[in-house]
Amino acid sequence: MDNAGEGHQEILFQLAADDEDVSVKIAAIRQLTSATALHELSLKFPDDAVRSEAENRVNELLGMTHVLDEAQYRDLLQRFPELQLRVAAHADLSSARTESIETLSRVQLLEVLAVTAYTDSRQLISEKLSDIEDLESARRIMRGKDKNSERIIKAKI
Repeated sequence: MDNAGEGHQEILFQLAADDEDVSVKIAAIRQLTSATALHELSLKFPDDAVRSEAENRVNELLGMTHVLDEAQYRDLLQRFPELQLRVAAHADLSSARTESIETLSRVQLLEVLAVTAYTDSRQLISEKLSDIEDLESARRIMRGKDKNSERIIKAKI
């Protein structure tokens, strides 16, 4: 069965949103392929397990290769600005990560630095930081993870 079919996705969304059984909701969430729908679900649920599953699935989709293009990332961020940190940390598309990183505060940059797996993002963040306290925090975060980012940070300290 094709999980990507629009009708199938609508049914999965309805199951995730309305079914009484938490295991059915979670199973439906795991098959949804719309980051927008998943984020809407994560905002809706008071249940921690279901909300957490939806949030994790959003992160997974953001990191998957060729799931979203640049226009889709922009649309997602326009509709849900609160996803800026997640896009900056997890988006597969480098230009989407860079665009998100450019808008973040110092504290948010450090948050992304701690969780992102992308070297280019870590280096960009290292270059953007200038406050000595932020640089010290970044150095602790990067210790042993990314030599190039560590060098950038050490040079600035």
